[in-house]
Amino acid sequence: MPRLPRMLGSLAVIGTWLWLGTGEARAQAPSEAAAPSQEPSFAGRIAFVYLSPGLFTIPVGNDVADELLDMSYQWGLGGGAFLPVGKVINVGIGLGLEHAPFSTDGEYCGLVAGVGVGDCTARANMLRILPEFRLGAGRKRVFGYGFLAPGLAISTGRVRSDTSGFEADVRDTDLGFVLGFGGGAQYMVWRQLSLGGELGFDLAFMAEKDEDDLDFGDVDEGYGLHTFDLKLTAAWWF
Repeated sequence: MPRLPRMLGSLAVIGTWLWLGTGEARAQAPSEAAAPSQEPSFAGRIAFVYLSPGLFTIPVGNDVADELLDMSYQWGLGGGAFLPVGKVINVGIGLGLEHAPFSTDGEYCGLVAGVGVGDCTARANMLRILPEFRLGAGRKRVFGYGFLAPGLAISTGRVRSDTSGFEADVRDTDLGFVLGFGGGAQYMVWRQLSLGGELGFDLAFMAEKDEDDLDFGDVDEGYGLHTFDLKLTAAWWF
């Protein structure tokens, strides 16, 4: 009979130890569940800023301006915000700036200044100011979207030459309408940083002014500078 009290005492000790252990686990479980996930995600992200260096740009028009002004590279920057519409779809608005330096050849200098490329310095640029509209969807770390970007295009050109006593400094600035459209995708790689790419078209319809010394197209009809391009994008989300 003396063994029975000892057995009951041992069972009481074991039961108390188990009860205290499970109670501690229950106390810790809510705090662990409430800890926020550290995995990068688009969830809860609304605003963003981005930088988009170009991979390639291909002229797709057949205008005389495309033969003289070769847009083979462009880069951009901008920002915006996405607003949820339903559980999956997001609508985005923003503003972007794009810059495309033109490379020129001897034909450009010969047309404008009547000299060879060795006696001529030519510079030209395209600047686009683009309100951006996006429609996208995604989950956690992946986000895809289409975009439409109608805006203002500004092209500038300058040719300087000095040969055989003849010096020339010719400039041109034209304004036009540009329509950008295409699609892209982003992957959240670290904290609030996403990397991705965009593939699309930029269709620029430029107006020619007859007081300019550089004329790329008909004064009444203007000229086109249209490109197909692929850009990398790096965005920081808030």
